[in-house]
This record gives sequence, C-alpha cells and structure tokens, in this order.
Amino acid sequence: MGLFCPILIQQLIIAASAPERPNTPDGAKAYDDAIKQITGGVPLFTPTLWVLALSLFATKIFQTIFGRTSENMIKSTALNVKTALIGAVYKKSLRLGPQGVGRFEKGYILNLVNVDAEAVSKAIELGNLTWSIPIQLGVTVYLLYRVLGVSVWAGVGVLFGTLLVLILVVPLFFRTSAPMFARFGDKRMKMIKEIMEGMTLIKVRGWEGIFLQRLEVVRQAQLKYLRTFNTGVTVFVIVGQMANTLVPIAALSMFGKNMGGITAARVFPAISFFSMLVEPLIALPQLLRYVRHNCPRGYHSQLYLSACAIAAASWGRIYTFLMASEAAPVSSDAHPVNTDTIRISNGAFEWAKKDDAPAAADDDNTEKPKAFIHDINLSIKKGSLTAIVGPVGCGKSSLFAAILGQMNCVSGKVKYTHITSRTVANRPHRSLLMVPSPTAPS
Repeated sequence: MGLFCPILIQQLIIAASAPERPNTPDGAKAYDDAIKQITGGVPLFTPTLWVLALSLFATKIFQTIFGRTSENMIKSTALNVKTALIGAVYKKSLRLGPQGVGRFEKGYILNLVNVDAEAVSKAIELGNLTWSIPIQLGVTVYLLYRVLGVSVWAGVGVLFGTLLVLILVVPLFFRTSAPMFARFGDKRMKMIKEIMEGMTLIKVRGWEGIFLQRLEVVRQAQLKYLRTFNTGVTVFVIVGQMANTLVPIAALSMFGKNMGGITAARVFPAISFFSMLVEPLIALPQLLRYVRHNCPRGYHSQLYLSACAIAAASWGRIYTFLMASEAAPVSSDAHPVNTDTIRISNGAFEWAKKDDAPAAADDDNTEKPKAFIHDINLSIKKGSLTAIVGPVGCGKSSLFAAILGQMNCVSGKVKYTHITSRTVANRPHRSLLMVPSPTAPS
C-alpha cells in the first residue's frame, strides 16, 4: 500500500494548485488532459482536499498495520526455526557417538546454540525479500516512468552503477571474514572453558599471564576479521547513502533540462518513488551472493542472501553437527531375576579413530592393536553406591566413557536393565573433595 502514498501526494498538490475545472466540454477535456499529462495518465480522483488528505492518512494507517502484522508473522516463523534448531542440537549432543564427542567440543556446541541458530533465524526473516524485491522494483520503475518519462533511466542508471560497486567490492570483505570470525570464536570459547575448569591449578602455579597471553592472541585474530567485516558494512552503508542522494538528483536534473523546468507535482512523488526504489536495490546484492560449503549430498554453490553470509556458514556448521555419527544403542536386558542395573562382560573398548587415519590391512599375520581398556567385567546393582578408584591415568574416566557409549566396544557385552543408555549421564564433581559443600550443615 505504500505505492499509493506518492500518488495521493501528487493528487493533493494538483488539487491545491490547479484552477477550478471549466464547465464547458472542451474546457473540461483540456483540463483533464493537462492533469493526466502531469500524473502520467491518472485522472484527478476528487477536487476536495479533505477527502484526499483522509485517504492519504488512511493509507498510511493500513500500511502500518499490514506491515507490522507481516513483520510479526515473519519473526514468529524465524523464532520457531531457531527453537527447532536449538532443540535439534541439544538432542544430538546427547546422542553423539565416540567420534562426535572427540570432534565437537562443548564450546563448539554452545556456539551452535547461541550464535549459529540466531544467524539462521535472521536469514528466515529476510526470506520475503526473494519475491518482494522484484515486484517492488518493477512497479516502482513503471510508476516513475509515468511521472518523469525517459528521464527516470538516468536515476536508474546511477542506481545500478552503485549496485555494481556493492556486488564487486563488498563481497571481498565478507567472503573470508565471516567464517574465520566464527572459527576463532569457537577456539576462544574452548580455551576459556579449559581455563575455567583448571583455574585452581593455574592460580596455584601462577600461570595467569601465560594463559592470558594465549587467549589474547586468539582474541586479536578474531578482532582482525571482525574489523574486516565491519569495514565491508561501512562501505555498504556509505554507497547506499550516496545512491539515495545521487539517484533523484540525476533523474530530476535531466527532466528539468529536457522539459525546461519541473513542478512540485512531479518532484515530491518522484522523490517518494525513488526512496522506495533505493531500498530494495540496496538489498538486491543479498540475492546475488554465492556461498560455498561442504555438503555430503553434493549441494554446492547454493544461493543465499548476502546479509545471511554468516547464516550460510552457520547452517553448514549445524548441518555437519546434526549429520555426525551417533552412539550405538546399548542392549537392555529386563529379566526380572537380573538385578544388575549395568553389567559388562569381558568388555574391550577403544577410542574412535580419526577419519583420516589409514585403515589397517586385513592380514591374519598382522598383529591387531590392543584395545585401550580390555578385560572389563563390571556389575553394578540397583540402588548401590560404587566407587572406582585408582591412580591418575589408569582409565577411570575411560571406563565411564565406555559405560556411556562414548567408546567403541571391540568385544564383550554391555547391558542395561530397566534403563537405557540415554538415561545414564556423567555428573560433574568437585575438583577439591576436601572443600566442604556450601549447603552442608555446620
């Protein structure tokens, strides 16, 4: 409905400045032809000013109502997508297999939830640009042509010139800065997590300066790519503001030179139309940017919104995480006689190998490597308290990982009774057992 506002403004100016309509047929016809020549073939709706003013006021009200309603619907859809992605990442983190646990750190998963899901939801908000921009451009150029004639192409040429600058220059700043900023953000989050977990040891040893220096190096690298990204945004805004000023100047100057002057009935509607033309054309480069990412199904060079360059990289990270291998389900033996909640018989477990590790030759004479932990026989009864003690590095945490399904079972059996592997979790513990709990009674 915003396209009707410049037309009504033009009608108001003509009705306020035009003389009274003649009563003779020839005079009335000449009067109507003169008005159509100014408006581009649109007759004067009514000579009553207050009717035109109320129509303009009602148009602005309906434009606001419809615009805010559509914006609310789009934001609700984006919020639903964000919620679905966060839920999918959370569920996947509970089902990661041995390879996924070693590959995706906690800081990486937190960034997926806090940063990447938000970026994808922002891309959903801009999805309506794919169909609204071409329609708005076509209708606006047509209405401008009816007001200014061929002079409109001078302004459109300047606008497309600035658009060409945006397409060729701005992507140079965005192409590498967005994914590298996210990558160094993951690295920084991982380092902060490790520092916080080992804060007691760092304080005792006096290693604050060493770890602070390492963290500062990563932070400076992240800020470097952030400055590059913000430079691209600055160039984008400057060129857009210049286009907003130069476009109407070029078109109106040519019209005034060709016609020997220009009236208010043409200036104000033209400026309103050009403002509507600049906004979608400044957003048009967002539809012309290709972002490549690896996809196991072979989808390459997919078309993304340029403002969603980060969202494209974020979706690639989320997709890679959701496609990671999951832990194999552990068998459940719910025999009523069996009272062992967790039972391992002759178990042998090993950590998952990296994807790029060479496969061992299938030769009977070749001695196979020994499992990381082996000859495990464990029985934990329901309601019992079991403690696993031993020196550092003897395999206590690895045994917990084997029970949780985070290690590959080479041989033996692992069975649960009345529970599943999804209901077993490794709860955090206090690093200093001699420190009393703050909730303990004095």
